[in-house]
Amino acid sequence: MTFASGTITGDFIGTVSGAWAGEITQGVGFFPPSGNGFAVPEQFQGTLTCVCTVAGVGSGTLAFAFRGGFEPSSGGQLTGTLTILQGTADLAGVQGQGTFAAGGFYTLNLIVAG
Repeated sequence: MTFASGTITGDFIGTVSGAWAGEITQGVGFFPPSGNGFAVPEQFQGTLTCVCTVAGVGSGTLAFAFRGGFEPSSGGQLTGTLTILQGTADLAGVQGQGTFAAGGFYTLNLIVAG
């Protein structure tokens, strides 16, 4: 397995909305599906920071850690988990964790201290 790292960016849309940027490190493995081999991110992890608004709570930044990988049992989908590390401003008391999948779909369960 080889390792690569880089910068990633994107947007959250929904209850949590805002632009995010972060760093990712991934291990790249070789999988032979149906006899045709291809390289995919076997495992990955990193951090990201979002300048966000949480509906009904307010605005600030949220720092996340994430990790995931290639999941053969889900039809070859990339899946992973997100955990909020800390928030600032109106989001200082927000905690949460969730899941994400290739295609940009995510679920985030939030706990708002108050």
